[in-house]
Amino acid sequence: MKRGKKLFVLMAVLLALLGGTYVMKQINFEGEEPEETEAAEEVVIFAATEEEITQIAWTLGDVTLTFTQTEEGWEYLEDENFPVDNDMMVNVLAKLEKLSSTKTIENAADLAEYGLDEPVVKINVTTGKNSEILIGDKSALGGCYASLGDGNVYLIEEAVKNMFSKELYDLVLEEEIPDMSTVLEIGAKTDTSELSIIYREEAGITYSDEYVWYWKNGENYLALDNELTESLLETISGISWEECVNYHADVEELNEYGLSTPVLTLNVSYVESTQVDTGKKDDDGNVIYETKEETKNFVLELGSYSDDSCYAKLKDSKMVYLIDAVLVDTLMYTTYDSLRPDDVLLMTWDEVTGIDVILDGTTYTVTRESVESTDDDGNKTVSYIYKLEDKEIEILDVLDMLVAMESTGSKDGITPERAEEIRFVLHRDSENFPEVELAFYQYDSSSCLVSLNGESRLFVDRADVTDVVEAFTKMMLEEDTETTVAQ
Repeated sequence: MKRGKKLFVLMAVLLALLGGTYVMKQINFEGEEPEETEAAEEVVIFAATEEEITQIAWTLGDVTLTFTQTEEGWEYLEDENFPVDNDMMVNVLAKLEKLSSTKTIENAADLAEYGLDEPVVKINVTTGKNSEILIGDKSALGGCYASLGDGNVYLIEEAVKNMFSKELYDLVLEEEIPDMSTVLEIGAKTDTSELSIIYREEAGITYSDEYVWYWKNGENYLALDNELTESLLETISGISWEECVNYHADVEELNEYGLSTPVLTLNVSYVESTQVDTGKKDDDGNVIYETKEETKNFVLELGSYSDDSCYAKLKDSKMVYLIDAVLVDTLMYTTYDSLRPDDVLLMTWDEVTGIDVILDGTTYTVTRESVESTDDDGNKTVSYIYKLEDKEIEILDVLDMLVAMESTGSKDGITPERAEEIRFVLHRDSENFPEVELAFYQYDSSSCLVSLNGESRLFVDRADVTDVVEAFTKMMLEEDTETTVAQ
């Protein structure tokens, strides 16, 4: 064969091979997608704003949800009592404002190949005309196949399918639980018990203004442990709906939830703070706001348990929710004893004007004197010194040991029967509690009984009391030594 003819044949074979390769790339074997080497350009295949849509419906399986737009917002077609979350509807419809495709399969021969013969989601949109969007299987390339009824198959983002896979209760507008960070009073009532806790600052109810929470027992107010009460408040202020289970419960349904006669009713009085426009502006033209505070009440009715949850509803509401059952458990079993303080002494020394220390039958009287000083700028300050028989002593170090002392247990109805270890009588500039008396009595080999203002309930480690006695004794010996040296 001549060289020229042979070259021609080889070129023909090469072209045939290249052509075959091109054809092979275009064939879709068993529905497999060709590999993408570059990001596909997005093409808008449908567009409608929320304002343009008068009705929207989507079908999941056998369930179709239809919503119509009214002047007040969106309404569920099947039941006008259903409270539609309009913000959620805005999020759903946002997916249709610019529905884009990253790949188009024109004149698709078999929709079943893309799961569009039995679509996962069917969307019907009413604007000036009716449009139908079918969403089928996922694609190996990512996203889902969709059809607009024009014979083509489009590849759209999976988020569209997810957004239109919402069920009815995903769109319910739940009632708002207010911010109850500033609580004034808590009430919890059952058939057999009643809890009432109030906040009172500097009320003079107890010897110490450090206590701000009180258990109301008739006309009496009993101090509560601050930390324990704050923990209870965190549980209450952290209330949240797990889910809404009924948006318009009737009497029979409320009875099934245990809410026709609530197991427990929680009433919280709290302060609501809002920023109000004063109608004025500052020098920079910014609006000046002022804080408006208003006392509000939150009433929650609690019903039967459901696994780890509990049915609940707001007073005078027909919407029923599930909440964490921890709230019910906490309120059901909160008692005065569970919140009772175990502070040996909770005080600051600003109001203490004098101290009597009784040790081994001897009374040591400590007085306080004011010392005024002026700094180089002319600012005056007042400090205090404590004296015993005209000698200055560091008695506050001993008093601080009393505040730091921790209880090891408690028992009601007990009275001191053994010897007194040491007693402190604190004289104060206080109208309601001018004296606070703290005494420690021997109880057993390892414990002392505490008596505070005549109430004996707490126990402390005897070693801690011994440390206080030794510290006071050492202070006295040091003062005596200093006096002897001076002489």
